Amino acid sequence: MLRSQEKSILDSHLARNIFNSYQDAQVVLLIDDPLYSIINVNKAFLVITGKSESDVVGSNIFELFSVMSIQNGFEVVELLRKSIEIVTTSGKVHKMDVVRMDISTGNSENYEERYWELSNTPILNDENKITHILNTIKDVTESYFHFIKPKEFKISQIDSQQRYKSLFLHNPDAVYTFDLAGNFLEANSATAELCETTIEYLLKITFVRLISEEDRERVYKNFLKACQGEIVKYYTGLLTVKGNYRTLHIINMPIIVNGSIVGVYGIAKDMTDIVKSKTALQNNLTKINKILNLSLDVICTIDENGLFVDVSTASLKQWGYHPSELIGTPYTNLVCEEDKEITREISQKIMNGLDTSDFQNRYVHKKGHLIPVTWSAKWDFRSRIMYCIARDGTECLLNKKSLLESEKKYKFLFENNPAAMLIWDFNTLDILDCNEMALSLFGYTKSELLSLGIKAIRPSNQEAILQGVLDSLREYKEIHNMDCIHLRKSREIFYSQVNGRLMNLNGNEVVIVQINDVTERELIKERVKSERNLLRTLIDNLPDTIYFKDKNAKKMISNKMDYLFSGAAIEDEVLGKTDLEIYGEALGRAWYDKDQEILRSGKGIYDFEEYFESSDISKWISTTKLPLKNEAGEVIGLLGIGRNISLQKLAQHQLEKLNVELEDYNEKLLKSNMELEQFAYVASHDLQEPLRAISTFLTVLKSNYNDVFDEKGEKYLNFAIEGSLRMRQLILDLLELSKIGNTQDIIEDVDVNQIVQQIKETETANFKGKDISFLVDNLPIIKASKSGIFQLFSNLVSNSVKYSKSGIPVEIKISVQSCEFYWQFSVADNGIGIEPEYFEKIFIIFQRLHGKEEYAGTGIGLAIVKKIIENLGGEIWVESCIDQGTTFYFTIKK
Repeated sequence: MLRSQEKSILDSHLARNIFNSYQDAQVVLLIDDPLYSIINVNKAFLVITGKSESDVVGSNIFELFSVMSIQNGFEVVELLRKSIEIVTTSGKVHKMDVVRMDISTGNSENYEERYWELSNTPILNDENKITHILNTIKDVTESYFHFIKPKEFKISQIDSQQRYKSLFLHNPDAVYTFDLAGNFLEANSATAELCETTIEYLLKITFVRLISEEDRERVYKNFLKACQGEIVKYYTGLLTVKGNYRTLHIINMPIIVNGSIVGVYGIAKDMTDIVKSKTALQNNLTKINKILNLSLDVICTIDENGLFVDVSTASLKQWGYHPSELIGTPYTNLVCEEDKEITREISQKIMNGLDTSDFQNRYVHKKGHLIPVTWSAKWDFRSRIMYCIARDGTECLLNKKSLLESEKKYKFLFENNPAAMLIWDFNTLDILDCNEMALSLFGYTKSELLSLGIKAIRPSNQEAILQGVLDSLREYKEIHNMDCIHLRKSREIFYSQVNGRLMNLNGNEVVIVQINDVTERELIKERVKSERNLLRTLIDNLPDTIYFKDKNAKKMISNKMDYLFSGAAIEDEVLGKTDLEIYGEALGRAWYDKDQEILRSGKGIYDFEEYFESSDISKWISTTKLPLKNEAGEVIGLLGIGRNISLQKLAQHQLEKLNVELEDYNEKLLKSNMELEQFAYVASHDLQEPLRAISTFLTVLKSNYNDVFDEKGEKYLNFAIEGSLRMRQLILDLLELSKIGNTQDIIEDVDVNQIVQQIKETETANFKGKDISFLVDNLPIIKASKSGIFQLFSNLVSNSVKYSKSGIPVEIKISVQSCEFYWQFSVADNGIGIEPEYFEKIFIIFQRLHGKEEYAGTGIGLAIVKKIIENLGGEIWVESCIDQGTTFYFTIKK
């Protein structure tokens, strides 16, 4: 078992010399190549195969054995394939059984009988992975004949035929035979598959029928060469039975029996994909050449002797030399004398496997001045070529000059950074430097902090997080916004957010980190988390369905009422699903389409009522759905709230039914009131005529016949006259009450101040024996009937005077208060007062609290007042105490 440092173990001159001088034939195979291409071959192998090194290197080991000038080649290929599979699987050396390979003596008909021992040895790299296989072929003919009887090693004719047949049938390439007329004699399954037909069909045709028309003449000439004893290799186009075009590589060999050529043996390999790859490769090479010629950097290759092999045209601009002037010359010719030694040392390290991207030296320009050059170089062990990119280093020198200035700026920024800054060794974890903010944050002095490692400023239970930081730095070279926990000197913990980068500083791996104290932010996050939990608890216990859907109308949040409404037992059963998936086509389609419309238009719906009915339940649902938008105004989802309004709908239905009944009742009542008022008006009007006649005759009777009546008769006559007068007043008041609301009063601007002034003058004249004083606010102008307002205030003021206390001056106060939609008036007096149980009774028609002997009146005045106010859309009420006066309050709309 051998071990390699690179792709080949023959990268040194010593190894190559030993390899070439080895007596046994040896080749080195590349394991990464599925065809096991040969990358190295020694001289002994070239002798037994009769090939040159250029013919062998890069070829397929199996193809080589099958076509080289030996008999039994195909048998050897099959055994060799199995041996290599054993080595790659086991990783151990495998020796094959001694095989017979008869070597050509130069005449194609004569072969020398030889026996060989083949072995395959794995070559491992430093990771113990197989990279190559060393194939050794040892000639053991003499020893084999010495120890083994001929009958024990000669392969019988039957055995040979069986081996040939197996190799023929199971070969992965197309294998076939022709007679001398070009007819198929034999063909394996790979041939039929390649031609897209059956073996039976092939055995009925000549091979020329399958060759593309433009290649037929050339292919036929090659066939004739094989019929004359030559081994012919060539490419051709194949037109399959199904009409598909393929590119083939064909080997034709003569079939010799008893010294005569009886047919042609053929091997065809499908090269269609390879040709396409080569075409693509050629195109890529063209692009690469264009890139090389357009590159501002010099791209070149140097062989192991230090000579330029290829040079791009950038050399003319950078060094002053045309590529033709440099190719074949030592690269050291351009290196200035002072830099030659270090350049040779670096070059040797590169050839030993060191890749470099920043080596700098100086070249001598063709005009004689020095040019700083920065090199990137890599040695290819297989081609033994160094691939290089040379960049003009002038700018790099300028950068170095500015580096010191940058370092000063960096030091300033480091020291004055508003965040805590630390530099620590990546391997030892020791703190190397810090700024003032770090000292303030951690509470240490600088000497104290620099004596610690980063583990000392982290809680002991944070080892896993620290390891995560180190792993991220190792893999990505930097960390961004990583949440951590740190310790102050006081052992108080604080939450932090860390940004850092792994850097190389003077050959050492160091980490520079920025640490921000985010304790307050974390506490806020905890509060937010707590509030979210509270909010979740709240929405899960609300009687409404609450849910959130993403921009694809899939539910992301569903409260308890919502998922129970959908028939689910837990929230997870509805998450990630649309209404179409949850409820099916019948119920879910309309809801899903409505969601899509909201998400598309960005317009919500509010209090959308719909009737929901399933097999076991029916409900009225009121739904509100609102689009949710991000800061850019893009719709990211929708919030939905659904409420069961079945009870409200039932109550609404009952209310509507009651309203219909109430409207019917009101209509009947209105009709009855109108009839009653009409009756009152007609009755009071018609009663006046006979009453007027009675009053007139009573008055005439008293005037003309007064001396006829005695005292009792006169008294009765006075009673009759007084009763007729009261009756007349009662009829007049009743007629006035019936007119309210039945006549078309003119609504106009009424100055209440003028109305009250007229009433003051009238009442003062009517009650000359009374001492009456008025206290009146500045009253507003209102929209009303002037006659109605006059009657309203006249009745109230008249009542105040009428029900005043005997012997006490009458005090009447009229006030007003402005409210938002109405005026609130009050008329207060210092009269006899009213007991509370009569507050409602006094507004009923004909209701009197006193006899006619005490206070005159018909009992209709306040009923008139109440009707006037109600017609104006207002209300009236009273507040009073016995012997302390009475206040009437009423409202009139503005």
